[in-house]
Amino acid sequence: MKCPRFFRSTDSCRHNLPFALTSTGKTGDGVHDHMTISHFNLFKTIRFKLMASLFTVLTISIGTAMFGIWTYERDQFIESVTLEALRGGRIIEKSLTTSMLGNDRQAIQQTITEISEIIEPPSRLTIISPNGTVAFSSDQSMIGSNFIRAQDPTCTICHLHEGTPPERSTILIDSATGPMLRNIIPISNQPSCHQCHSADTKTLGILLFDAYVESTFQMLRTVAFRILLTGFITFVALFLVMTWLVTKLIHRPIQDLITGFEEVGTGNFNYWVEIQGSDEFSEMADSFNVVSRAIGRYLDEIKVRSAETSTLYSMLLQLSKTIKLTELTGVVFDLLYEFFDYEEILLVRIEENRAHWFEATWRKKSEPRLHHTRFNLDVDRLPGTTMAVEELRRWASDGITLPIFTEDHDPRVLIPLIYNNEKTGIFSLRMPGGRPIPPQKKRLIGALASHVAISFANAKLYHMATTDGLTGLFTKRYFQETIAHMAAADPPFTKSFWLMMMDLDHFKEVNDTHGHPAGDQVLIQFADVIRANIRYGDIPCRYGGEEFIVVLPEVGENADFIESMADRLLKAVENNSFSCPDCPPIRLTVSIGLASFPEHASSVEGVIQEVDSALYDAKRGGRNQVRCAILQPTTKT
Repeated sequence: MKCPRFFRSTDSCRHNLPFALTSTGKTGDGVHDHMTISHFNLFKTIRFKLMASLFTVLTISIGTAMFGIWTYERDQFIESVTLEALRGGRIIEKSLTTSMLGNDRQAIQQTITEISEIIEPPSRLTIISPNGTVAFSSDQSMIGSNFIRAQDPTCTICHLHEGTPPERSTILIDSATGPMLRNIIPISNQPSCHQCHSADTKTLGILLFDAYVESTFQMLRTVAFRILLTGFITFVALFLVMTWLVTKLIHRPIQDLITGFEEVGTGNFNYWVEIQGSDEFSEMADSFNVVSRAIGRYLDEIKVRSAETSTLYSMLLQLSKTIKLTELTGVVFDLLYEFFDYEEILLVRIEENRAHWFEATWRKKSEPRLHHTRFNLDVDRLPGTTMAVEELRRWASDGITLPIFTEDHDPRVLIPLIYNNEKTGIFSLRMPGGRPIPPQKKRLIGALASHVAISFANAKLYHMATTDGLTGLFTKRYFQETIAHMAAADPPFTKSFWLMMMDLDHFKEVNDTHGHPAGDQVLIQFADVIRANIRYGDIPCRYGGEEFIVVLPEVGENADFIESMADRLLKAVENNSFSCPDCPPIRLTVSIGLASFPEHASSVEGVIQEVDSALYDAKRGGRNQVRCAILQPTTKT
């Protein structure tokens, strides 16, 4: 598992562990479970790197400054003490001149003792004779001791080579009593000294002025300690100030931004990063907030579009399941109910080959059964309450080409179906409880209407290919294919279907008396009577000539219901007056036969034979009556 590039720091683990591994997860649309490191590796944080760099820079700069101050003050102190010692040596030399000219050894010793007691810093005066013997000294213990120039450590520092003058006249000696600054002052053989000393001698002796500088070095150590302490305090103060500034100005804004990125990573695009000030981090936070909300809006829009696409795709799948006009109408009604949750719906389509005639199909939420009827524009009102006659007339005259929303106390929507500039129908929906249509659904209505119009156009072509050109009922071939499919359904058809076969009584007399055009009009009007007296979903077919047959699915063994329907159709024909141009009203009757699959026959051919026999029985029994096939007894073996 690869570690994420960014980690979130938390106070709870900052003071206890270098880092802590925690697992966080959210589940939702577009959000996935994930694991994040809740604290940085300490040595990889920007704050650590920045503070380490500042610490190094401060240490080097303050250390360099302290070292420079220390060495400068030390050198200045040593130089000052050296100059003071030189001046003191010269003063002592001049002070001893009188005593030395008088060759009064006791006065010389007394002068050396008194001078050493009054000069600062504490010092020791010593006069060494040319042979290296200490002749006089403020330290009585040294009188008589010898300085061997070639061996004495305090001499070999300056007398590096035999026969050469010393390279220095002042040296710093680390004695048993502490650091001591020795000034070496040669006692020159002046003309005033020639009365006692030979003029050939250049130097009468050496005056050693030893100044004890322990107090000076103690002062230097005190100065160094104070410089070190001051530097340390300054460093700590600067480090704390820099830490506070880095935390406030850099670390905390970065942590806030990291937290924002983590929240966005979990899908929380409403998280707001608040950074005070007007610096770059504040601008970054503002940009982050703008971008995160823009991404959130885009994702919401993508979700909406995805949901819309999924909805349309689901609808297309449903629409593609059938090409039969009757089944397609039921599918579309169900889809629109899922989409709109309508209170009532009405579909109006132009009837084929019948100018100014329309077929209406409607359904209410409280009554899932579909109803249908036929009418023309001379009616006063349409079925249901969703559309007015004036609105239908506007649509019929191409006055409605786009969806129309009625946003009042009774919200409605009119959805015209247009394919290739041809009207295929119009939907009218009424929403429940005065609830308006949501905007996101309004956006989909156009695309939905286009797909429904295409489906209806394809179903219309299929319907034209499977219907009789004169009556508009299904053909005999369609009838045979339908019942064959129903009988061979897998799993087997669980509900029996009925066949209702009809034949107009004495129809040949109409053709012989009034001509075949009048006969055609009778057949057309008889088809209308059939459609008006069967259920929506029943399959009316023209079987041949004046014979018609209706497939009645999903009836079961309810023979009483079928017989009542047949009786109703029988009376409707008997009470109907068939009209045709240039001929008087024609009154006819019909004979009807009934048979059921598989109760009366277990095969398609058998059930057709049974219903045909029942119709023949009705004809033979006097016409204008209904006969049902006889249930054959089962033979026991």
